[in-house]
Amino acid sequence: KKGQLLAEIDAPEMDQQVNQAKAAHDQGKAMLVQLKADLEQAKAELERARAQIKVAEANKDYADRDLARLTGLLRTQAIGRSDQEASLRNRDVMEASLVSAKADLVAKEKALASREAAIGTQEATNRGLEANHKRLQEMQNFKFITAPFDGYVTRRYVDTGMMVQTVNAPPLYHMQDSSRLRIQIDVPQVYAQQARKSKTG
Repeated sequence: KKGQLLAEIDAPEMDQQVNQAKAAHDQGKAMLVQLKADLEQAKAELERARAQIKVAEANKDYADRDLARLTGLLRTQAIGRSDQEASLRNRDVMEASLVSAKADLVAKEKALASREAAIGTQEATNRGLEANHKRLQEMQNFKFITAPFDGYVTRRYVDTGMMVQTVNAPPLYHMQDSSRLRIQIDVPQVYAQQARKSKTG
């Protein structure tokens, strides 16, 4: 019958290539999952950096107000100079913390962009790995020799264990479909005008 399996060619090298391609594709998918997890972590770190800036800005605003208050009290000699200098040092520390938080935010934004770019690259790589895997699977299907139409195998040119050539390969089977036969006969010229097409044919 059409599509019936006639033979299976043993091709261990092809099978190994398919297995390697599948393993590479699976590894690529796992890498993509890891990169997406890293991206989510980078987003969370970016949000923490933004929150840290708000905290640093609030601390600096408080330090600025405290310094202004103590500077005013120093003018009226209500406090000693050491208190005002301590407040000035604290304000400088808060300002440095804010600068550091902003630099950290920039670094986190760059890390996030890098993660997104890595995901795009890996997705493209995975598409290539998937295409290669499918291509090898399609080639692997050529190992299975099936009947191209309903009919009979009238001659077999291969036996089990025989090496099958891939270059200038001889036929493996000869098949014949005898459901409809074509016969050529000679008709003498004197009967040519009487020849008619059969209605049952």
